Amino acid sequence: MNENLNLLIYKIAITLIPGVGPVTAKKLINECGSVEAVFNEQSSRLIKIEGIKDKLVADIRDKNLFRKAEKEIAFITEKNIKTMFFLMITIHSVLNNALMLHYYCIHLDQRI
Repeated sequence: MNENLNLLIYKIAITLIPGVGPVTAKKLINECGSVEAVFNEQSSRLIKIEGIKDKLVADIRDKNLFRKAEKEIAFITEKNIKTMFFLMITIHSVLNNALMLHYYCIHLDQRI
């Protein structure tokens, strides 16, 4: 598997963990250093992350996540789908900047 697909499997797998949404995924990635590191981190360190419980650590260790992610990658590859992976803060920053730009445009229109 090439490097991009190898990273993609981890990105897809983190989205498949029950109960993990954008906030928890971002927290795990920030604490562990990368999406791949989340799955390679020691359970004892994961449990020390605020809000992470034993059940979530067990779900992170579930190897079925990778089987499901591999099926997703097969579909993505077959259909030639381009993927994007955003952390919530990235989307928030983009939307915030877009709102600020919209705000400035409105005020410029009013001045003219």
